[in-house]
Amino acid sequence: MFSKYFKNKWQRLSILAWVLLLGISAIKDSGLFEITKNLEIFTSVYKEVHLNYVEELNPGEMMKTGIDAMLGSLDPYTNYYTESEVEDALIKRKGDFGTPGIDITLMQNHLVISSIKSGSSADLQGVKLGDIIMEINGRDFSSKSVSETYESFEGAIGSFIKIKIKRGDDLLDFNLERNKPDYSNVPFYGMVNNEIGYIKLDQFMEGSAEEVKTAFINLRTKHTLKGLILDLRNNGGGLLVDAIRILNLFIDKDQLLVITRGRTQEFYQEYKTFEPAIDTKIPLIVLINENSASASEIVSGAIQDLDRGVIIGQNSYGKGLVQNVLQLPYRNQMKVTIAKYYIPSGRCIQKIEYSKHKQKDSAQSSKPFYTKNKRMVYEGDGIRPDILMEKPISNEFLTTLRNGSYIFDFATEYHKKNTDSVAIENFVLPAGVYEDFKKFCLNKGFHYKSKTELEIEKMQLSSVNEQFNKDIETNTQSLINQVNKSKEKDWERYQSTIIPLLNIEIAKRYYGEKSLYQIMFRFDKEIKQSLDLFDNPNEYSKRLKP
Repeated sequence: MFSKYFKNKWQRLSILAWVLLLGISAIKDSGLFEITKNLEIFTSVYKEVHLNYVEELNPGEMMKTGIDAMLGSLDPYTNYYTESEVEDALIKRKGDFGTPGIDITLMQNHLVISSIKSGSSADLQGVKLGDIIMEINGRDFSSKSVSETYESFEGAIGSFIKIKIKRGDDLLDFNLERNKPDYSNVPFYGMVNNEIGYIKLDQFMEGSAEEVKTAFINLRTKHTLKGLILDLRNNGGGLLVDAIRILNLFIDKDQLLVITRGRTQEFYQEYKTFEPAIDTKIPLIVLINENSASASEIVSGAIQDLDRGVIIGQNSYGKGLVQNVLQLPYRNQMKVTIAKYYIPSGRCIQKIEYSKHKQKDSAQSSKPFYTKNKRMVYEGDGIRPDILMEKPISNEFLTTLRNGSYIFDFATEYHKKNTDSVAIENFVLPAGVYEDFKKFCLNKGFHYKSKTELEIEKMQLSSVNEQFNKDIETNTQSLINQVNKSKEKDWERYQSTIIPLLNIEIAKRYYGEKSLYQIMFRFDKEIKQSLDLFDNPNEYSKRLKP
């Protein structure tokens, strides 16, 4: 009926927009006018481009580009999803697919197996770390991308996938069964020493609270626990309900943990502990870093605000925004930021004001808030640890070693030449391994350019373009010589950083993925700081007082 009177599609689009807007009675007249005016402008632009642009356009693609750009001006978490993207996400969420249980990475243009799930078909059939994927189901995959390879891995649960791999000079065939992915939220828990427990939580997804609870009860049942380390480093967050439940393990009933607050009263919500805790007394340390976000910050921030434990590490990410999924026509969806998180002291954990496209100013960052014991804490930097640790060293030298697969390849070669293993408690690399690693890298052509070198090269290019004299060229060459002399000391300078990486990667060849935690305990600075604090109960108590 509508189309009978308005046959031009642009007329219909405009009228529909007007009808929709006239139905929004809650908006003030002035606001309604601004919205209708700008929608009319948008409709006209869309129409004129579609009718007059030199090439034929795809309306759906152009509209998505426009919507993405519009939402991109708000914050990174407000997003639009097409029907196909919604369906893909639903399949992933339901877990209606299987994989062979291996992870891959691209190393020197090869698809290299970097991780193998314990108990998976790949693990049981003898696939090894460092194997290179050549074919999948008879198709050449030697030059495929990582994403294309993962897509080929996925299929119906119980189906099989044929993989040809290269191991040294040998080509080996495997017929691997696809099993439902087993994504454990707690990849490891155990004892750091005879008295201190450790739980690593990777994400706050469905079941994570139950996994943490089970891990803690097992540790407490089998050992005499005098302290617990909850490791939330590199944990990007997840479900709020699981964050509340995890806090409830250590904080008693009816304690306010977090508030969400938006523009309207509709989005105001208080979240409290809802049942008796299982342990309110055990000394607790939470580890965070700059990649700990959202639910990780709610947990660490609430524990800090309620003086329930000590936070150690680096400032957290600062993601305190709440999203809600809204249904759109034609089975499209939009995830929109509706509120912010506020923890018990009243501070917001959000670091960046996206609406202003800048970080919170120093005046706001310095505004004091107070914990339950009247300790002063601040907002504007995510969660600031009670004990601030230096960030891990990162530079071009170390980045090239990691990304160039030197450590990975050396570990594979070392394992081939040294097949005998000992109990993991007695695992230690011989003293000469570091020198062997250095020679291995240099023989493989290890080379990198420091940031200083890159800046000097820019200066040289500028001096040539501007036709400066040779004195500048002589001086810059002198600088390069000095930089090269300094670079020669990098192997000695960063030995203490590289040796732990070698230990962890080589241990994985002998004992599997979980061995990395037991080896990590020997070298991890935050773990060592935690143990020192647990060894000094008086210092631990002082950290929780003004």
